[in-house]
Amino acid sequence: MSTRISRSRSDHASHVTSIIGSAFCLLIFIAELAVSFNRMSPVDYCCAAIYLLMLLLSVACPKVAYVAISILSIVEMLLPVTIGGPTTLWGVWFSLAWLANSVPLWVSLPLALGNTGACLLSPLLYAMPVTLGTVCMSASFTVAFCIGYAFRWKAYKDQLLAEKALADKQIRYQQERLAIAHTVHDSIAGSLIYAIYLCRLHADNANDAQSTAAFKQLENILSQTVHDIRSDVLPPLRAGEAAGQDQPEGGTNQPPAALHDMTLNDVIRRQQERLASLGFIGIVNVDVDYEVTKHPDMQQPCISIVLELTNNIMKHGKPGCYVLRVTHHDDSICFFASNQCAQSEQQHYQQASPRSLASMVASASGSMHISNEDNEWSVSITIPCK
Repeated sequence: MSTRISRSRSDHASHVTSIIGSAFCLLIFIAELAVSFNRMSPVDYCCAAIYLLMLLLSVACPKVAYVAISILSIVEMLLPVTIGGPTTLWGVWFSLAWLANSVPLWVSLPLALGNTGACLLSPLLYAMPVTLGTVCMSASFTVAFCIGYAFRWKAYKDQLLAEKALADKQIRYQQERLAIAHTVHDSIAGSLIYAIYLCRLHADNANDAQSTAAFKQLENILSQTVHDIRSDVLPPLRAGEAAGQDQPEGGTNQPPAALHDMTLNDVIRRQQERLASLGFIGIVNVDVDYEVTKHPDMQQPCISIVLELTNNIMKHGKPGCYVLRVTHHDDSICFFASNQCAQSEQQHYQQASPRSLASMVASASGSMHISNEDNEWSVSITIPCK
């Protein structure tokens, strides 16, 4: 859409330039015609009439008119007669410049070279010397072409810069949406899951039926909220408003802060505290280079994977022991998580959790291995360092 609008504006500007240039050439032609009208030969009248007709035609059909003026100039220079009357040079120069700016090179360049060559060839055909004036006159046609092409090249570069700026703007917008998706999934959904299992814990320990029912009701509300976020909010955000949709005006260039201000260690510490409050006793081992996980290309994947692993333990795990290890090798980071899985959660763990993790790992160009033995669920993930 933006390319079509840009092309339409360019065509309109080119047409306006054509009208202004033709009017200027017409004024010069009329002024000179008034002076030399009585001294013109029939050939002069014929050439002047064609030139005048083409100037008038340029208002409606500039391409045809300017090509005709350029060809007329070549013919006049090669004719074995001297053409007098009003000069057509201004029209020829403007025609060559306009064509260089507005039509393909295979049309404009031969006309410019033809006028240059005809000007140099004309005296040679009739045994006349090639003077400095002849050389300068022939060069003027090439200069006119170069001026027109310079404007064309500038317009082309400006269009490229505008398209690049628009593409960068759309990329920033999609990055913002992706950052929002990470925030919603990693922070908001994770906190809701934690709240759900706090409700379960307190419901199990409640002393009266009314409190138990209240915690169950709150758990159901939070569970439905998490389901709505994952089914209705996250898919459109991750899809990104694909190519062809423009960024709304007033969009910010700064992604949501949320987890971006937290390091991997901060996230692990927070998740460890949440797991402990739900009755999970963990062995957590983090052996990574802080600078590696702080890198923009590594921070978000690492945090997302840790959050998904720990949230899965909260959601599907059986309170008790769990293990979480994050280790840094030469060119990769490895994640390992293991926990007891409640029997009722086996089927869901085998289907939903691996799919969610697999998507994250694939986006980070990593690999994943899952095993399930005696209700103990183990996940091993490796992602390359960038």
